[in-house]
Amino acid sequence: MADTGKAWSLIDGTGTIYGMFVIEEITQSKSYFFDDGAARQIDFTLKLKRTDESLSEMFGDLSKQLSDLRGALPL
Repeated sequence: MADTGKAWSLIDGTGTIYGMFVIEEITQSKSYFFDDGAARQIDFTLKLKRTDESLSEMFGDLSKQLSDLRGALPL
């Protein structure tokens, strides 16, 4: 995903959407090895850059637009 340079949605396990982000940097380290040398634990850190507005701002704008449209419709 990081190699593409594209923005991706950040969504947690409960389905909460945090917005669109680009992965700027990935750092990983391996520890706790098996006898054959394979890592039992891989830790990583992501550096993310947000590429969109916050969802609350976006939905606020959409709500205003919908309200404006309703006000413009004849009754």
